[in-house]
Amino acid sequence: MQITHVCIAQFALSRTISASYLSGERFHCGGHVAEKDLTMLAYLIRMFRVWRRYETSLRELSRLGDRELADIGVARSDIQRIAWETARG
Repeated sequence: MQITHVCIAQFALSRTISASYLSGERFHCGGHVAEKDLTMLAYLIRMFRVWRRYETSLRELSRLGDRELADIGVARSDIQRIAWETARG
């Protein structure tokens, strides 16, 4: 697959917009501030990152054996709750 100029431009634009969302900057669009849209996108990005951390924690805890889980004081039925609490911070 060959990378075209359009792909590079879209990637650069998405990185710029993502950086401004995460830093809390306002994005001017047509003379007005699309702050509500930025807030929603920032929320979605944040939730996606939380979900990824949850999935990683869930996968790692699920791979442990019963004895290893007992050593750290975790019941197998508590794995989902602990993974979610860990992901949420």
